[in-house]
Amino acid sequence: MMKKSHILVVDDDKVFRCLITKILNRAGYAHISTASSAEEALGFLGLIASGDQKGQKPEPVDLILMDMLMPGMSGIEMCRCLQQDEQLRFLPVIMVTAEDRREYIQEALDGGAVDYIVKPVEAVVLQARLRVALRLKKEMDRRIRREMEIQQQLHLARRLQEGLMPGPLCNPEIAITGAALYSEKLTGDLYYWVQVSPLCYGVILVDVMGHGIPSALVCMSIRSLLAGIMTYSRDPGEVIQELNRHMVQLYRKRTGTSYYLTAVCLFVDLEKRQITCVSAGHPPGICLIDDGEPVLLESSCPPVGMMPAVPVVRRGAPLGTDRYIHTPPLVLHYQHSAKILLYTDGLVDYCGQSYQETAKVLARVLHEERSADDFVDYIMEPIRVRQRITDDISLIAMNIPGP
Repeated sequence: MMKKSHILVVDDDKVFRCLITKILNRAGYAHISTASSAEEALGFLGLIASGDQKGQKPEPVDLILMDMLMPGMSGIEMCRCLQQDEQLRFLPVIMVTAEDRREYIQEALDGGAVDYIVKPVEAVVLQARLRVALRLKKEMDRRIRREMEIQQQLHLARRLQEGLMPGPLCNPEIAITGAALYSEKLTGDLYYWVQVSPLCYGVILVDVMGHGIPSALVCMSIRSLLAGIMTYSRDPGEVIQELNRHMVQLYRKRTGTSYYLTAVCLFVDLEKRQITCVSAGHPPGICLIDDGEPVLLESSCPPVGMMPAVPVVRRGAPLGTDRYIHTPPLVLHYQHSAKILLYTDGLVDYCGQSYQETAKVLARVLHEERSADDFVDYIMEPIRVRQRITDDISLIAMNIPGP
């Protein structure tokens, strides 16, 4: 297979080019191209428009055998040019030099060459070095193809994950919208909302520990449960406990792996004008009641996956034994209007402040902006412009307008 490789010989000495070509032909390498200068070689590779190659599609090359010192551009300078090209930076270059001084060899290797041969060239040494370099090229090509396949699969997985996020909900009585920015291809953040009755809505924001594929898989398993759990139960404490039971049963007991997530779940009853919320280790959400002072939706129980896998105890019911985790919800009532902002700790990390300081800043946003979309745009747009984030950022904005 290696004998079918395309080798480009670059040297200003015509006699040397012919000699190397004969050696390679005798060794079984039939596909040999030559160039008399680095500039001609760059034209052959399609990096510059040159002579006969102008306008032609460059022919793929598997290895370059090149003289180090040539008139005009040197072999080392050409190596550096190849390193700047995304398509050719992994193309193996073996440098041929009449100088065996250590500093010349070091400069060649630092410039991007994978090996070197000292003139006069011995056929046995040349063939051995070629075999090693071509094996490395074959392995690198395999890895690049595999990486491309993985990236395509991750892109598809991300599109599927984004498709599971609900679209904005907007009617005269309530508006809910969300947004997410990922630090990697896949995310461990998840938001979801559902209308459980004509005048009742359930909302949840989840942040799974870690990043990347493992967190995304946990996130997807949680997403598959939410529609059933939140439609069946209108108690945020029961939702949190059911998610906790799932995490403990599926991960801790079956796989021996401890995964946890933070979550904030709330239900809005428009008929009773009541907001019921439970936060499990999550950053404090913010609620403005009738444009008054902000109320922090602070954590009332440990993160999901860290609690015993037992049923929730309803508020007011006997606690029983110590093995039960009591998760009393925070209950808020409003007369006219309410605004709510939920977010993951990626936003706190981005702001570089404490939870309390971040909450104060976000509370001002709630006071100033009128709609749920305005909340989201005001917070997320500057982050989108900067692009670089170290953790996933997700948020949900809700607006219950007054009469």
